[in-house]
Amino acid sequence: MTYEEPEDSADPEPPSSASAQHPALAGWSTADERSFWGFHDDRYKPYLHFAYKQLGSDADAEDAADKTFDEIMNNWQRMLGMENLPGYAWSILKSRISDQRRKRDRQALPTDLSAFAAVVDGRDDFAAVHGRLQFAQAIEHLSERQRDAVILRFGLDLDTAAKSVECRFRPFLGRGLATAPTPAKAAKLIRRRLQSLLKQAGRVRGIQGEAERLHEVFSRDYLHQLPQVEAALGHQTSALLRQLDTACDNADQLEEAVTQAFEEHPDAPVIRSFPGLAALTGARVLAEIGDDRTRFATAGSLKAYAGSAPVTRASGKSCKVMSRKVKSQRLAAVGYVWAFGALTRSPGARAHYDRRRAAGDRPVAAQRNLFNRFMGMLFHCLQNGHPYDEEIAFPQASAGPKAAAA
Repeated sequence: MTYEEPEDSADPEPPSSASAQHPALAGWSTADERSFWGFHDDRYKPYLHFAYKQLGSDADAEDAADKTFDEIMNNWQRMLGMENLPGYAWSILKSRISDQRRKRDRQALPTDLSAFAAVVDGRDDFAAVHGRLQFAQAIEHLSERQRDAVILRFGLDLDTAAKSVECRFRPFLGRGLATAPTPAKAAKLIRRRLQSLLKQAGRVRGIQGEAERLHEVFSRDYLHQLPQVEAALGHQTSALLRQLDTACDNADQLEEAVTQAFEEHPDAPVIRSFPGLAALTGARVLAEIGDDRTRFATAGSLKAYAGSAPVTRASGKSCKVMSRKVKSQRLAAVGYVWAFGALTRSPGARAHYDRRRAAGDRPVAAQRNLFNRFMGMLFHCLQNGHPYDEEIAFPQASAGPKAAAA
């Protein structure tokens, strides 16, 4: 993904409070502010990724995501009382994406599959089976909620629990569809069978209550397709589930192979020492930058290749600092994941990110700034064979607790 927005190289002083920057926060309690920013940090990146895959434009995707959270912020205190807050937020995102599509004179289809096709095409673990399985054609006939669940789970890397909350689905979805792929078969499931399926799906608490709720939902009267049509759609759903299981098995095997190959490389200990880098993300970084120490003469050239270093455009009295557009897309993509994962594993990284956010940077710009700093550290560590050291990387953050203790 690429973004073009002003980015300062220095770290200005943060404002006195978050409310000073966001008038909508005026009158909020501390608990409300913390809950909103926690939701923002948890959902912004997947929402932005989904919007980009739907719209195919950096600016439109960022605009849709920002407008989504602006609306969420304006209604946050009311949303706190909702039973399904994440589901409501997800509906706001889809509405803002539709608005962006209409602005560009593109038909706003609620069943548009360009997002899933783009996600699948861009991921190595699905590329080998995408042509054979033809996911897009199969998913096209699913309902909107089912398609959302597939995109969230297999396209945006949200786990089963997160996916179930977003789309009002439970982890029981896969096993339930495999057992009863049609409404008629679902209506015949007895409570004991539903409890068994919930346990097989990993449910631990509230099994009896959830089984009662599902039994009541499945027993309601709904409009049905013709029996033959309903049966055909049930076969299609079962086939799609088997295809997804095959893709997941292939992805798991590829993950094991990549992890094993990465751990055997001599640069793996240095790369893994950085906060936020695990086996798969570390393998992607190593694959993109290589192990030839003469490939990048300076840390600046590595940063430029990764797209984390900004570009200065000057003409007359005009001077703008923009994000870099020509870069290694794969390395830039893993950079956001790296920076995001480091926030909970490195106090210095968290302090740096918070300082950039307080200075007015958007979350993506703050993550890119942190990624840029990590790339300079990685260049130095690989050149000298030294592992990452938190005290050297962020001396001010690491010295703070010691000074306070003294």
